[in-house]
Amino acid sequence: MEVKKKETRTLVTLLVMAIIAVVVGCATTSSGPNPAKQVTAVLDAYHAAMRTQNVEKLLAVFSEDFSNSQGATKPMLRGYFEAVLDTLKTVEIDMAQCEISMEGDSASAEPVIYTSSAMGKVSNSYRMKKENDGAWRIVNSEQIL
Repeated sequence: MEVKKKETRTLVTLLVMAIIAVVVGCATTSSGPNPAKQVTAVLDAYHAAMRTQNVEKLLAVFSEDFSNSQGATKPMLRGYFEAVLDTLKTVEIDMAQCEISMEGDSASAEPVIYTSSAMGKVSNSYRMKKENDGAWRIVNSEQIL
């Protein structure tokens, strides 16, 4: 009888330890990449595409739902990027003051400051959303004062 009690106690102890391991593991395991870091990564990809003058990669960070207050849509962006392609590689980008604000599957990032001899100094704000495929994309970009 003494052996059975020891076996039962050992099994109960192992079961409790297994439950604790699962609970602690779940509490410390991330459910995926940090959304704010993902939003920053989108801007980093956008800026890398500017430097390499890659129109396809520039367009890839924009949602099909993109629009801005000037009436631009994603299909219109191709022509814009192609027209300013030579200027893009020389633009200085400052994200030191950029703040990312998250609200569910939406995010905003501002200000992102661009400086070039062709356009001077411009600050932009970006709104992004997490789309059905799980990727964050820009849905709006506006110049801010």
